[in-house]
Amino acid sequence: MTDTPTTLSTIDGRPQLRLEKRLAHPVERVWPAITEPAQLSRWFPAQVELELRPGAPVRYSMDPHLPDQDGTVL
Repeated sequence: MTDTPTTLSTIDGRPQLRLEKRLAHPVERVWPAITEPAQLSRWFPAQVELELRPGAPVRYSMDPHLPDQDGTVL
């Protein structure tokens, strides 16, 4: 795996964190791991709600004492 620089910026007054990872695995293996809830639950420390289309909302919760986190599918 190789990483490109992580960037933190502000867009419309909200923080945006961009992480890019290049994995040494075929797309057929990686795509389900990041898009299918059953596979996400194996490695991502939160419940995730998302639709797989550009502009769709993404919501995840990592701590029941904190508000859910929101994002957008790019």
